[in-house]
Amino acid sequence: MAIYWVLWLFIVFFSFIGTSKYYELKILFFLFNFVLFLFIGFRFEVGGDWFNYIEMYELFKSSYSYESIFLTDISYGLINYISVFLGFDDTIFVNSICALIIIVCILFSSLDFKNRWVLLLVLFPYFIIVVSMGYTRQAVAVAISFLFFKSIIDKKIIKSLILFLFAISFHKSAMFLSLFFPLLFLYKYSGFRFFVYFYYFFIFIILNFLIYYFIDYGNQYLSVDGEMQSSGFYFRMLFYFIPAILYWFYIRKIFDNYMRMIFDLFLFLFLFLLILGWVFSTLADRFSLYLMFFNFYVIGKTLDYGKVDIRYSLIVFVSIFYSLYMYVWFSFGTWSSSWIPYSNYLINFISESVF
Repeated sequence: MAIYWVLWLFIVFFSFIGTSKYYELKILFFLFNFVLFLFIGFRFEVGGDWFNYIEMYELFKSSYSYESIFLTDISYGLINYISVFLGFDDTIFVNSICALIIIVCILFSSLDFKNRWVLLLVLFPYFIIVVSMGYTRQAVAVAISFLFFKSIIDKKIIKSLILFLFAISFHKSAMFLSLFFPLLFLYKYSGFRFFVYFYYFFIFIILNFLIYYFIDYGNQYLSVDGEMQSSGFYFRMLFYFIPAILYWFYIRKIFDNYMRMIFDLFLFLFLFLLILGWVFSTLADRFSLYLMFFNFYVIGKTLDYGKVDIRYSLIVFVSIFYSLYMYVWFSFGTWSSSWIPYSNYLINFISESVF
């Protein structure tokens, strides 16, 4: 478990220094992301779904054909197919490619901030440790969503569509992103609250319709008992309270009408998922991952716009909050034992070669 805390303390330390002062600090940020790529992509028997993915890979090996691509989400299936073709015995190639996509998305998302370490400060304790190293397919979809939301902010329709389809090709839950698509066409009316409220009402109806539709087909995420219940859902939703408060009382007044329309929708969906999680915690848990852009964007812009004392106070508060979360999760998390001890193909290879 020590390696998790070492990486975390490194992130916290450089969050106070930032990346804008010296060119060397930007290089260091890039190198650290390369370390995270190795950390995520070359893990060995780490993560809650590790053996499920191994079983899936064995199916690809036993039924090797073009049709096997459709055994799972198509992009993830294609990577598995290529891995089998190249002769890999297990998921090391698959995990490394997925980790590469995740890190590239983080790097490109960091370009919007003066202090790029803020992304890692927000993402490392849960998204990187738990999601990226536990639920590979959705982790890639969520990482792609970071660039999707950037393109929504920049009003780039074609780019948004491509990223949306790319995210769905890794995990169908990325359909959640479609709720933001109409904003690209409604931004001209962002100053008219009637249109915005009507769209929220429309979303509410559509979401409820989809939930009842999946209930009829027995979707596993809508199970209300057994292993598919996410017992820590409300604990994880605490991640969104800090950004929500910062946005509503500080950042919102700085944004223009279009930006407010985007981030007000994030808040609306956050409240909807809080209610949904009371009954369908796993479904709400999986959808809530797509709100992570809200977290690091709001905290990042608060650090960009805030005064020095506000910036340092916020970094201290966020660091303590996430440190407490990591301690609680590692100590009492139901499935945290799947992440402990950490093991890595490269470390194992070096150890065997030396000793």
